Amino acid sequence: MHHRALPLLASIAVAAAILAVVYDVTRRAQDMRSGIAAVAASQPARPGASVQAVVQLGPATRPGRYPAAVLARVDETTYRATGGRLTLELTPETRFVMGRAADLGPGGIVQVAGTVAGEQLVRARRIVILTGYIRVTAR
Repeated sequence: MHHRALPLLASIAVAAAILAVVYDVTRRAQDMRSGIAAVAASQPARPGASVQAVVQLGPATRPGRYPAAVLARVDETTYRATGGRLTLELTPETRFVMGRAADLGPGGIVQVAGTVAGEQLVRARRIVILTGYIRVTAR
Protein backbone atom coordinates (compact mmCIF):
# COMPACT_ATOMS: atom_id res chain seq x y z
CA MET A 1 0.00 0.00 0.00
CA HIS A 2 2.82 2.42 0.90
CA HIS A 3 4.45 1.90 -2.52
CA ARG A 4 1.21 2.84 -4.29
CA ALA A 5 0.81 6.10 -2.36
CA LEU A 6 4.29 7.39 -3.22
CA PRO A 7 3.60 7.98 -6.97
CA LEU A 8 0.28 9.65 -6.11
CA LEU A 9 1.96 12.02 -3.62
CA ALA A 10 4.71 12.82 -6.13
CA SER A 11 2.07 13.62 -8.78
CA ILE A 12 0.25 15.92 -6.36
CA ALA A 13 3.51 17.71 -5.48
CA VAL A 14 4.36 18.23 -9.19
CA ALA A 15 0.85 19.53 -9.89
CA ALA A 16 1.11 21.98 -6.98
CA ALA A 17 4.49 23.24 -8.23
CA ILE A 18 3.09 23.75 -11.74
CA LEU A 19 0.10 25.68 -10.35
CA ALA A 20 2.43 27.91 -8.31
CA VAL A 21 4.49 28.74 -11.42
CA VAL A 22 1.36 29.41 -13.50
CA TYR A 23 0.00 31.72 -10.78
CA ASP A 24 3.30 33.65 -10.58
CA VAL A 25 3.53 34.07 -14.37
CA THR A 26 -0.12 35.18 -14.56
CA ARG A 27 0.39 37.73 -11.77
CA ARG A 28 3.51 39.15 -13.46
CA ALA A 29 1.71 39.35 -16.82
CA GLN A 30 -1.15 41.23 -15.17
CA ASP A 31 1.32 43.71 -13.63
CA MET A 32 2.91 44.23 -17.05
CA ARG A 33 -0.51 44.74 -18.71
CA SER A 34 -1.38 47.31 -16.05
CA GLY A 35 1.83 49.18 -16.79
CA ILE A 36 1.23 49.07 -20.55
CA ALA A 37 -2.35 50.28 -20.10
CA ALA A 38 -1.20 53.16 -17.88
CA VAL A 39 1.42 54.25 -20.40
CA ALA A 40 -0.97 53.90 -23.33
CA ALA A 41 -3.68 55.84 -21.53
CA SER A 42 -1.13 58.48 -20.49
CA GLN A 43 -2.11 57.92 -16.87
CA PRO A 44 0.66 57.87 -14.31
CA ALA A 45 1.77 54.37 -13.34
CA ARG A 46 3.16 53.91 -9.86
CA PRO A 47 6.92 54.38 -9.48
CA GLY A 48 8.71 51.06 -9.69
CA ALA A 49 6.06 49.54 -11.99
CA SER A 50 7.31 47.64 -15.02
CA VAL A 51 6.09 48.99 -18.33
CA GLN A 52 6.48 48.06 -21.95
CA ALA A 53 5.47 50.23 -24.89
CA VAL A 54 6.20 50.97 -28.52
CA VAL A 55 7.08 54.64 -28.93
CA GLN A 56 8.23 57.14 -31.52
CA LEU A 57 11.12 59.27 -30.29
CA GLY A 58 11.52 63.01 -30.41
CA PRO A 59 14.87 64.83 -30.32
CA ALA A 60 16.96 64.20 -27.21
CA THR A 61 16.42 66.84 -24.53
CA ARG A 62 19.80 65.90 -23.06
CA PRO A 63 22.13 62.93 -23.59
CA GLY A 64 20.21 59.69 -23.01
CA ARG A 65 16.80 61.32 -22.51
CA TYR A 66 14.11 61.35 -25.22
CA PRO A 67 10.53 62.58 -25.27
CA ALA A 68 8.36 59.94 -26.93
CA ALA A 69 4.87 59.47 -28.33
CA VAL A 70 3.20 56.21 -27.27
CA LEU A 71 2.00 54.08 -30.20
CA ALA A 72 -0.77 51.47 -30.41
CA ARG A 73 -0.65 48.44 -32.68
CA VAL A 74 -2.97 48.44 -35.70
CA ASP A 75 -1.57 45.29 -37.29
CA GLU A 76 1.74 43.39 -37.48
CA THR A 77 3.74 46.27 -39.02
CA THR A 78 1.49 49.32 -38.52
CA TYR A 79 1.08 51.45 -35.40
CA ARG A 80 -0.77 54.71 -34.68
CA ALA A 81 -0.20 57.49 -32.16
CA THR A 82 -2.35 57.27 -29.01
CA GLY A 83 -1.81 60.81 -27.78
CA GLY A 84 0.08 59.43 -24.77
CA ARG A 85 3.53 60.84 -24.01
CA LEU A 86 6.44 59.69 -21.91
CA THR A 87 10.10 60.47 -21.44
CA LEU A 88 12.51 57.64 -22.10
CA GLU A 89 15.73 57.63 -20.11
CA LEU A 90 18.73 55.44 -20.87
CA THR A 91 20.89 54.10 -18.06
CA PRO A 92 24.25 52.31 -18.08
CA GLU A 93 22.28 49.06 -17.65
CA THR A 94 20.05 49.61 -20.73
CA ARG A 95 20.36 46.67 -23.14
CA PHE A 96 19.84 47.12 -26.87
CA VAL A 97 18.32 44.45 -29.11
CA MET A 98 18.46 44.85 -32.89
CA GLY A 99 20.46 48.06 -32.76
CA ARG A 100 22.47 50.32 -30.50
CA ALA A 101 22.23 53.71 -28.80
CA ALA A 102 23.58 55.45 -31.91
CA ASP A 103 20.40 54.31 -33.75
CA LEU A 104 18.20 56.46 -31.50
CA GLY A 105 17.02 59.79 -32.82
CA PRO A 106 14.02 61.90 -33.84
CA GLY A 107 11.35 59.81 -35.55
CA GLY A 108 12.93 56.54 -34.43
CA ILE A 109 10.54 53.79 -33.38
CA VAL A 110 11.48 51.55 -30.46
CA GLN A 111 9.93 49.05 -28.12
CA VAL A 112 10.96 49.90 -24.59
CA ALA A 113 10.71 47.77 -21.47
CA GLY A 114 11.55 49.64 -18.32
CA THR A 115 10.59 50.91 -14.92
CA VAL A 116 8.50 53.96 -14.06
CA ALA A 117 10.80 56.39 -12.28
CA GLY A 118 8.50 59.40 -12.04
CA GLU A 119 5.58 61.06 -13.74
CA GLN A 120 5.73 59.72 -17.32
CA LEU A 121 9.47 58.99 -16.92
CA VAL A 122 10.54 55.48 -17.90
CA ARG A 123 14.06 54.19 -17.23
CA ALA A 124 14.79 51.73 -20.01
CA ARG A 125 15.98 48.21 -19.19
CA ARG A 126 15.69 46.98 -22.78
CA ILE A 127 15.22 48.75 -26.10
CA VAL A 128 14.40 47.04 -29.38
CA ILE A 129 15.00 49.24 -32.43
CA LEU A 130 11.97 48.89 -34.73
CA THR A 131 12.73 51.77 -37.12
CA GLY A 132 12.48 50.42 -40.66
CA TYR A 133 10.25 47.52 -39.60
CA ILE A 134 7.25 49.48 -38.29
CA ARG A 135 5.31 52.31 -39.91
CA VAL A 136 3.14 54.86 -38.16
CA THR A 137 -0.23 55.74 -39.64
CA ALA A 138 -2.56 58.63 -38.86
CA ARG A 139 -5.59 56.38 -38.31
